[in-house]
Amino acid sequence: MKTSLLFLTVTGLLFCLSASTIRIDNETGGWDMEEIYAVPSGSESWGENLLGSEIIPDGTTSEIALQPGMYDLMLVDEDGDMYEKFNVPILFRFAWNVTLDDLTRYASGAVYSGG
Repeated sequence: MKTSLLFLTVTGLLFCLSASTIRIDNETGGWDMEEIYAVPSGSESWGENLLGSEIIPDGTTSEIALQPGMYDLMLVDEDGDMYEKFNVPILFRFAWNVTLDDLTRYASGAVYSGG
């Protein structure tokens, strides 16, 4: 009995450590998300677009699988505007309800100052 319980505990722990997801809820009010980047926090570059050729239309949700860890996240909308979060702990499941309040930089490179 103890061996079975230990096996189930270890198996469950390994599953949790190998299966993390980011759920992106696009609630921007009219802007489709065309790119998602998730890199270990402090990385020098954003790496590859995890969406590939897919998009996340406004009002829809998408999930991306990742290994557990601390991540910097960036989304890019159809205009090239950027939405960023830094030092996000992804341990099992992280949900980001993306709104215009999350906009950080315009495609031109100008920093969004709110309002």
